[in-house]
Amino acid sequence: MDDKILKVVIADDEALALNGIANIVDNMDGFTVVGKAFNGEQALMLVQDNKADILLTDIKMPNTDGMWLIDRIEKLNINITIIVISAYDDQKYLRSAIRNPNVFDYIFKPFMKDEIVELLQVAANHHNRKNSNIDNNLNVNLIINAITSNNNESITNDVELFFQNYAADLQSAKEKAYGLVMHINKNVFIEQSFSNKMFENDIMSEIYDCDSLSSLKVVITNYLNECSNRYVKNEEVTTVVQAALQIVQQEIDNCDLNLNYIANKLDVTPNYLSGKFSRDMKQSFSNYLTHIRINVAKDLLNDISKKVYEVSLDVGYADVSYFNKVFKEHTGLTPLQYRQEMISINK
Repeated sequence: MDDKILKVVIADDEALALNGIANIVDNMDGFTVVGKAFNGEQALMLVQDNKADILLTDIKMPNTDGMWLIDRIEKLNINITIIVISAYDDQKYLRSAIRNPNVFDYIFKPFMKDEIVELLQVAANHHNRKNSNIDNNLNVNLIINAITSNNNESITNDVELFFQNYAADLQSAKEKAYGLVMHINKNVFIEQSFSNKMFENDIMSEIYDCDSLSSLKVVITNYLNECSNRYVKNEEVTTVVQAALQIVQQEIDNCDLNLNYIANKLDVTPNYLSGKFSRDMKQSFSNYLTHIRINVAKDLLNDISKKVYEVSLDVGYADVSYFNKVFKEHTGLTPLQYRQEMISINK
């Protein structure tokens, strides 16, 4: 974490829990509690008045609850990282809450002090990383929020904001548009059921052909609407696990890809990531990684120009013998046998 002191607001209708969390936070380096609230409306005022960085909120509170609060923060485009505090019987509300792009993670009551400390430290790393990323400026965040919320209505206004300073410089506007497309395709589409590469190539060509800012805005608006229509949110997966899935997608050919490698990239401990991954994905990280690698290998084996050892490297197995063994364990066939079977089926 950097030297900035992160401002924290806590919302919980139980005074004992509220004060207990506040004491924990105030005794941590790099954090300060700037407000405590008993309902969503109070918390929203505290968040706005203090320009808070992190919000810890219970879901169920009187009058205006945590769901209302999370929804209002999104509608007001407040840049904050949210941790949801939930009871085990609030599963329906919890699933709705973690769909929100501002919600980083959640924690169940009752929890140990060490759990909330570690979660806050990880959330702080996420918040600082998000706000130090040049590509993730406010306008880009608005666009990504619209896509991941499937909110096509806000996209036209978001595009106007995105290009507001480029009226006299079409080439710079095009370069900004190229960057937006690459950023979205690299960071938003995680484990989607379609290949976005051809879609990306098509939109890049359309941007190149634009002869005015107005035509560029139309192209980008249509592209973003299509992204929103295609985007499927896994409502069970929180931000830290989504980030891990993204790294798997981007680095499937990395032979060093494992839980420790990803935890290091995300500035979390392996134990923390392992627990969150198993909780959200209902399987261990190692099982998931193997499953993804084998599925990608199946697709690659359909290309008969590729040698088996090339496929092995493409999915992160440096030892082709080990790849053959793992592939057969999961499919009942060696890679060559699988290829032959696919060839005979497709004749």
